[in-house]
Amino acid sequence: MGQKIKVNFIKLERKLKYPSGNRPEIIKSNEDESIAVTLNVIDSLLDEERVWELTMKMQMNMLKQ
Repeated sequence: MGQKIKVNFIKLERKLKYPSGNRPEIIKSNEDESIAVTLNVIDSLLDEERVWELTMKMQMNMLKQ
């Protein structure tokens, strides 16, 4: 099983890291900003089939990097 890493996330100054008008609603980062997690809240139902589709797309995007 993988190791757990404790990371304390801080709220980034949104305009500095994401200057466009389409920046994510929620942006959290570790202190040196080498890891960032972004979220957008959407008002939409998500069925199981769509969850699988989105999961696969996210995995493909992660593999590209």
